[in-house]
Amino acid sequence: MIRSFLFLAAASMSVGTTAADVQPDPAAAPARAFNPLEIDWSVSPASRDGHVQLRLSYRTRNGNSDNTRSYPVAQLRGFDAAATGPVAFRMASEAGSLDCIGVLRDRRGAGTCRFEPDARFAAELERRGVGRASSEQMYHMALGNVRLELLDELARLGYERPTVDNLVEAGIFGIDVPYVREMADSGYRVGSMRRLVEFRIHGVTADYVRGMAQSGYRDIAPERLVEFRIFGITPDFVRGMAEAGLRDLPGQRLVEFKIHGVTPEFVRGLAEAGYRDLTPAQLVEFRIHGVTPAFAREVNQSGLQRASASKLVEARILGRRIRRGD
Repeated sequence: MIRSFLFLAAASMSVGTTAADVQPDPAAAPARAFNPLEIDWSVSPASRDGHVQLRLSYRTRNGNSDNTRSYPVAQLRGFDAAATGPVAFRMASEAGSLDCIGVLRDRRGAGTCRFEPDARFAAELERRGVGRASSEQMYHMALGNVRLELLDELARLGYERPTVDNLVEAGIFGIDVPYVREMADSGYRVGSMRRLVEFRIHGVTADYVRGMAQSGYRDIAPERLVEFRIFGITPDFVRGMAEAGLRDLPGQRLVEFKIHGVTPEFVRGLAEAGYRDLTPAQLVEFRIHGVTPAFAREVNQSGLQRASASKLVEARILGRRIRRGD
């Protein structure tokens, strides 16, 4: 389930511009009316003290929208987790406000919410050329605390103008001004929200970029960074390979190693079995055909010292022992 993020109006007002500060251009189209959304909510205890597990859901034309996460009780204005009986609380962001009512008993409860999109925020999106947002898109931007300062930062860094759908994705995946700035400071102004979303989905962070740079991999192409994260290539993996004697490997070779299970432990095990200085291609071939350090030791213990790499592969393929003199 994709996680979404709810924010209080108080939290929104603590930094930057709020919905109340948005002043649409007088020349822009007048703010339009939105149909409010009816949202179901339920709450249960969370594993962390001072938190509750809040679920928000509603029916759409194509199915259901369902968002669940743990929240500090302090973020739900008016909510008393220890109450018994009727409860009301409110959440808001620049894109709109969510007013909820229901009943609590034994720290569990349920009820309904009414989401009111902020027409001024919507008008500002249109004025900036982002697009015309629906009530549902405004709801998801509100859950993700999408703010106008994100648009300002993207423009400052030379990004293409995002669409409404791009901003919805930004909210869902937690792309905010700090993340955009951190990636820019690490050398990655990737030009589009689509690429930032891809980075966020696969865990490309500024810390990861710095770690890879410290391991000798600087100025990695954005698509290669994503590939590295998909296959689990970490700074520790790179350092482990260097300590095993394999330094400055091409990016594609690192990916190939990960795909086939060539690990620093595998390389060291072969070296201990007498097979040092194998080429990267030979290491991959060994893994493909199941030539392990244990198999290499078994061959040596059979009386033939230091069989060639090709002979080990041949023996593994044919399933036979190497005889003395082979």
